[in-house]
Amino acid sequence: MSSLRVAVSQMKNRVGDLDSNARDILDAMQWAEEQDADVLVLPEMCLPGYSPQDLVERRGFVAATNKALADIALQSKRVTTVVGTFGEVPPTSTWDTRKRSVSIAAAVINNGEVRGYYHKTLVPMYEVFAEARCFATGNNPSAVWQLGESTVGISICEDLWADGGGVSPPDAQAVAGAQLLLIPNASPFYPHKSDSRVANTARVARRTGLPAVYVNSVGGQDELVFDGGSFAVDANGHVLHVARRFETDRFCLDVPLSAGVRHQTNATIVHPRRAALREPLPAPEPVPELPTEEQLWRALVTGTRDFVQRNGATQVVLPWWWGVSTVMMGAVAAAALGPENVLGVMMPGGSMTSAEWQVAQRAADNLRIECLTIPVGEVATNIQRSHDFLDPMTSVAEPEALTLSVARQAMLLSVANRTARIPLATGNKTAVSASLVPLHAGMTGTFAPLRDCFLSTLYALAEYLNSDHELIPSEIVETRSAPFAAIGLTCDEIDPILRLFLEEARGLDEIVTILGVDPEMARGILQLVDDAEMYRRQAPPGLNVSRLSDRRVPLTNEWRPHQLRIDESSDEAGSQTQPSL
Repeated sequence: MSSLRVAVSQMKNRVGDLDSNARDILDAMQWAEEQDADVLVLPEMCLPGYSPQDLVERRGFVAATNKALADIALQSKRVTTVVGTFGEVPPTSTWDTRKRSVSIAAAVINNGEVRGYYHKTLVPMYEVFAEARCFATGNNPSAVWQLGESTVGISICEDLWADGGGVSPPDAQAVAGAQLLLIPNASPFYPHKSDSRVANTARVARRTGLPAVYVNSVGGQDELVFDGGSFAVDANGHVLHVARRFETDRFCLDVPLSAGVRHQTNATIVHPRRAALREPLPAPEPVPELPTEEQLWRALVTGTRDFVQRNGATQVVLPWWWGVSTVMMGAVAAAALGPENVLGVMMPGGSMTSAEWQVAQRAADNLRIECLTIPVGEVATNIQRSHDFLDPMTSVAEPEALTLSVARQAMLLSVANRTARIPLATGNKTAVSASLVPLHAGMTGTFAPLRDCFLSTLYALAEYLNSDHELIPSEIVETRSAPFAAIGLTCDEIDPILRLFLEEARGLDEIVTILGVDPEMARGILQLVDDAEMYRRQAPPGLNVSRLSDRRVPLTNEWRPHQLRIDESSDEAGSQTQPSL
């Protein structure tokens, strides 16, 4: 059976950094030449970076990307390279009436020339993806490419996920005579996503009878984290190799080709050269799979590091106390940036005991994080005194905890400004989704890396970090069983309900049936989520580490099926009560 020597370079994803991306591409091209490869495959949009969003509307950026590609093509040699970039198609509308002409494309370059472009056929508009808003679609899903004696197809990311009905580029390319599928991707992380990628690609390989090489990018880009894990499967769906996760990697292997049943011969000829005889390559060293907890940990560390450093900073500051969200945020930041670049600010006041502050200090010592202690009691008192001016206007007293939160927010932002550090918010998905902490307590900052992590997930991650030695003090880990004061429930009671509601869009009846929980308790939690939308929108951006991370619910919304309403016959008919939890 004949084979094609395929080189894969799993690159960092950097939006807009054309110079760095071009250097990485050229370095990979030189490496592929040294490997005597036939083709080099790079990730989706590896030249402009993914996702450029509305940068696509800036003609200067698209033009600069096209120029960078032309310069790269001039330096191409014998090895064919598939480069993720922009393409141009005749103005067309996709899911609406707006005409678009910029596509997501794979440029095929060889011997100093751009030999052609494959334009992505299926552009998604769901979950974290909004490609259809910005990009035009390709109209030639059956395009195939002649590399000497071999014929390959190129399908970009979403093109691979078609089920074989309707428009399916892999199936169309198989019919057109492809012997191998090359699949550039920019696929973001969530738990078990790598399993679904491999399973789907293997299913496509078996359905089409074609081996496939799937190439992903790595690194953080705003809310997204790309986790790598590029791989190759044979025509039977058996995995040939998997690259490292959350770091750049390269591999080169001889992929056995399908015989190819040719029904048409309109392949774009990249080059007509016959491959020289050569010794087969040894199989690359296998890469061990990471445990689920390690994958999440690396996603948080990678996303935090890249957000801070790629926005021109090196140091961060965060509020410090003994809560698990705070300490886990400190652990992530220390791993991402080095503990010497992380500053915690302890701000005593309120009901915290000296023993609790001592635990917080021990956590900082374990992480080797410097901590400042800045009392905020006087600041909070001054805020309370300023309310004297409001007495004629209101009779509502502000709770002490809320005043302290405002004081701590002001102090944290002041420290961030004075020390030129990025302030990190420590809020988690449980607290923010249901508004279980004061507005300013866990939401003050420029970036919220833990915003998509349930509180129970953070406790599990703390236990994972402690598997070798105690990094997170046991007193903190043991607070998992402590209920939220506002509702008297623990995170292990709340989180399963939130997970089904937020990530699986389950209704109240389904949640009660699946979990066997008290219906009134579940209803009350869902009401908290509905009522917290205004609160949640005030949170800073943060990392997406679940499949459904961003809810898009109207702020002004009277569809509130989970609210408990007073009997319509009463004088307060139609009014609402607090959830009875």
